Amino acid sequence: MFLYSFTMMNDLTIESSTPTLDLADYLRRTEHELNLKRREDKFCMRREQLSELIQQLGALDFRLVVHKAEPFFYYNNTYFDTPDHRLYRWHRQGKFNRVQVRIREYLNRDTGYYLECKLKSKGKFSRKERIRLDELSDWRLPYARNFLSTHLKGFQIDPFELVPTIQTGYRRLTWVSDVWPAHYVRRPHSRA
Repeated sequence: MFLYSFTMMNDLTIESSTPTLDLADYLRRTEHELNLKRREDKFCMRREQLSELIQQLGALDFRLVVHKAEPFFYYNNTYFDTPDHRLYRWHRQGKFNRVQVRIREYLNRDTGYYLECKLKSKGKFSRKERIRLDELSDWRLPYARNFLSTHLKGFQIDPFELVPTIQTGYRRLTWVSDVWPAHYVRRPHSRA
């Protein structure tokens, strides 16, 4: 599964002819793939570049994931790190085989909270493991600590040393495809 995610800062109009995939269908289709390897690409660009890229993606078998006809997904995240910011430093250094630990809340879906370990391996591929939490504070409970112990084992990180470090909130569009057409997508405003 290949994902294109766009974090949105301003309003954007989505054409009614844009190919879509309902979130429920997407989740049913990918339920068994959730913890498998996947590639994610994230972009930061000007609005006019995004409009051009969206047109290209629609023509290349990418579909925009929607929920109740709403294309934007809203997220709140609480990221965890060690007191010496080891996980952040690994990210900034581009270390392969690193991990992110966060609690994510999907605001426009009533699904509660998820404690997630996002395992990043060589290249742009990642694997996400997660468990559902009823309350934000449940990350301190034994079942959550056991989950963290299992997934942090190879990183020499004790789950008891993790502390909430930063909170983020944003909205984004998510495009999915079963094929990776990178050689077909021309970067917006690039020279041919």
